[in-house]
Order: sequence, then C-alpha cells, then structure tokens
Amino acid sequence: MSAKRGFRYALEPLRVKGEWELAEMQVRLADCNRALDEVQVVVERLTDEVRSQFDASRTVSAPSDAMAAEVQSMRRAYLGLLSRRLESAERDRGRIEDRQREIAERTTRMQRFNDGIERHRDEQWQEHLKGLDVQAGKEADDAWLRGRHRARSNARSNA
Repeated sequence: MSAKRGFRYALEPLRVKGEWELAEMQVRLADCNRALDEVQVVVERLTDEVRSQFDASRTVSAPSDAMAAEVQSMRRAYLGLLSRRLESAERDRGRIEDRQREIAERTTRMQRFNDGIERHRDEQWQEHLKGLDVQAGKEADDAWLRGRHRARSNARSNA
C-alpha cells in the first residue's frame, strides 16, 4: 500500500494469501459446478433411456414366439445395464454435490475472512490518517510557536 502515503498494513501478506486462496476455491467451485452439470446431463439422458426402454418393454406383454421372447430378454438385460449406469451416475452426482457444498462453504468462510481483513485494513488506514492529521497539527503548532518566538525575539532585539 505504498500509494497510501507511508501506510504499511501489517497483515498485508495474510490479506494477499487470503485473496489467492479465495480465487483458488472459486476455481474449484467452478470446476465442481461444471462436473455437476455434466453428470446431470448423463443422469437425464439415462433416465430418459430407461423410461423409453421400460415403456417399450411393457408394450409387448406376452411374447408370441421365440424371437419376441429373445427381444424381450435382450431388452430386459439392456434395461438392467441402463439402470446400473443410472445408479452409478446418481451416486457420482451425489458425491459431486457433497463436494460442491463443502467447497461452497469453505469459499463463503474465506470470503468472510477476507472481508474482515479488508475492514480491518480500512480501519487501520483511517487510524493512519488520523495520526497524520495529529502530526500535521503538531507541526503547525510548532511552526506557529517558532514564528511567534522569532517575532518576540525580533521585537526585543529591535527595542
């Protein structure tokens, strides 16, 4: 903070580190959100496919010949495979949501910490300005007193 007339904030390294950590957490959160979006697309696609296959398997209630029975058997196997994939994708989504919540909470805590550091820095800056004002006032008083003292000295020497 050299631009602030001699003000040096003692916690500046901690403030900068907090900003870096917050930025890193925000990147992680964005990555998590992207992964969640991707797995959500997979879940929706698999859900639609499971529904479609289930509906198709219900339309043929009683196979009339061996070929239809074979098709039904393959459809049931495919439906089972889709269901397992859907369950796996939903577990993935749950893990990602848990991770997202954890990162979001850490990000919020870090943002609050950084906000507190910023408030503290602003308070310290205000204290620094008050100190400068007091110092300037003392210097003005001293200058006035020296000027008055010189004026008296000059008046005495002229008399």
